[in-house]
Amino acid sequence: MEIHDSSPPFDASVEAGPTPAESLLFQFPKRLLPLRESQVDGLLAVNLPGREGIGRLLAQFMTSLADEHAKFSARDAVRREPPRST
Repeated sequence: MEIHDSSPPFDASVEAGPTPAESLLFQFPKRLLPLRESQVDGLLAVNLPGREGIGRLLAQFMTSLADEHAKFSARDAVRREPPRST
């Protein structure tokens, strides 16, 4: 798993391996993240193992969001802007 800033153009590729690759793409507006820009910058383009530790928990959560999105109610989808941290 990687986190990228999609504001500037970027290229992403996956090398072919013995098994098919799958991907999920989630986009979040920076203004909705409860982090300062400098905190977000430190997370960008850093590999996070999706099969162990906190990366595994995040991968399971994001996969569940993708798999179950049709079951969410309109109320579940409401966005609320978090308070900005300083």
